[in-house]
Amino acid sequence: MKKSLKTLALMALVVLLAFAAVSLAEQPGRLEVLARNVEWSYLDDGKDLGAGWAAAPDTAAWKKGPAPLGFGDDVSETDPTLPLATEVGFGPDEDNKHMTTYMVTSFDAPSLEGYLGLEVYVHVDDGAVVYLNGEELFRAGIAEGDVDYNTKAKFKPKEETFVIALEDIKGLKEGANLLAAEVHQDGGDSSDLWFEMGLVAVKEIPTPIDWTKTALPNPVVEAGDVSRLVMSYN
Repeated sequence: MKKSLKTLALMALVVLLAFAAVSLAEQPGRLEVLARNVEWSYLDDGKDLGAGWAAAPDTAAWKKGPAPLGFGDDVSETDPTLPLATEVGFGPDEDNKHMTTYMVTSFDAPSLEGYLGLEVYVHVDDGAVVYLNGEELFRAGIAEGDVDYNTKAKFKPKEETFVIALEDIKGLKEGANLLAAEVHQDGGDSSDLWFEMGLVAVKEIPTPIDWTKTALPNPVVEAGDVSRLVMSYN
């Protein structure tokens, strides 16, 4: 009898673990559109592709490799368990590295009926402009306005996750889509480069935090040195 109870308990545990694994994989309300370790074609020879390059890039002769792509770091600065997957070049002069590296990949988008937005995960050092089917999707660490090969970047958080409403995304279509990114350095003497991103369709869009009405620190604002601390009961 005891043996039968142990067997039943073991079977129940296996079923529960299997159910938990399936539930975790399904993640209701979320649909992965672009995996973070997807393969990218990249151009790291220092060539300036000029404005409008993302509309129809010819990547036939470009190198290829999975994300994360970069140089200078063996592992992610935000996740020490994640190794660099593809090392890109920066030119012959360590003190005058290429300012921009171009990257292109593609993905097939299913029907997103019932979904409200795309959750974007991006980790980039130093900054990037990302285009979807030739239209700018977002930028990180690069000021608004015209961008060229020599534009410098500085993305302080290095990593962030945010949601773009589907109604605000130009060019996204069911089927084949082209994703392009130009990754910029903060200077020719930059010590490293890192790029990875992922896209997940979501059925809920979180309410933006009003940083003027919360005790939480705004991660976008750079904090200076603390020179004085005032405390009160209220």
